[in-house]
Amino acid sequence: MRCEKGWRGVVRRLACVLMSLALGGIVFQAIASEAPGKGLRVTPGALFVQGVFLGQLYDVYEASGIRLTIHNDSDREQTYVLSTHRPSEVGLRGWLHGYAALPDPRWFWFDREEVVVAPQSEGHVNMFFEIPQEERYYNQHWVFALGIKGKPGTGMVQIGLYPKIQIETISMETVTARPDGPLGLEPSVISIYNLALGAPRQATLRLYNNDAETRRYRLTSKTFPAQAGKLPPISVSGGYAWIPEPGWISTTRDWVTVGPQESAAVPLRITIPKGPGHRGRNWESILFIESEDGRTRFARVQIQTEKKEAYSRGSGK
Repeated sequence: MRCEKGWRGVVRRLACVLMSLALGGIVFQAIASEAPGKGLRVTPGALFVQGVFLGQLYDVYEASGIRLTIHNDSDREQTYVLSTHRPSEVGLRGWLHGYAALPDPRWFWFDREEVVVAPQSEGHVNMFFEIPQEERYYNQHWVFALGIKGKPGTGMVQIGLYPKIQIETISMETVTARPDGPLGLEPSVISIYNLALGAPRQATLRLYNNDAETRRYRLTSKTFPAQAGKLPPISVSGGYAWIPEPGWISTTRDWVTVGPQESAAVPLRITIPKGPGHRGRNWESILFIESEDGRTRFARVQIQTEKKEAYSRGSGK
């Protein structure tokens, strides 16, 4: 049975509880939040979901063991209203760092729209989501907000928390439909396997300009290490560590010009130098794409280096 849809919101302060779980190719990472002295805490305070298949109904608790937990630290019973929002609806523009706003926040919902929590207690709410099965929704990075707020008219202070939810749909090459959004890419994950140290490997990323004007895009290889008590704008994928030197991934040009409603293939060069500790590693870099008009997107470059030195004739190996 499909549950009723409801709620919205986003986080003010993040604590440092990190949990990740990979099941069937999908990865969930949750971070707790708190609002000290205000009587309300919410877990998760932020949620990162990666590897989402289109047209599949996800029960977050069933898939990951994560549910929305609302902690009422006050001395009276409280009623909280739940909702979902685009970041701009709750004044959180800074979230759009590589991500686009989820086209329809109603794709994410809860088993109820209100929850009553006893004093010094906690309430639990199950979360669900489903991304429509449309090819333009492959290779997407989206962000939106959950809202947890005191119900008006109950006499309580109208505290609100707004956890950030980041959703990344599965990567796909040779999609027949143009990607959704003004700036699209294909694929969203570039995977390099058994990369020999010191030997360059080539790859290609395609950019789609879905605007009515010509755009220039700057491409930069970056990493976003976590800072204490703060969620990075882009999290590293489960099973990978940030690459020690982002410059090991390069493009033939820093800026790419793409005409309106056109696309362009961008060649990439990946070279991991020979060195101690470089063999048998799983590394990731973010190929960050910035448009002159301020829009940003990114592709993940995931590298698995060779475990043993590649055999070559005459080497005696």
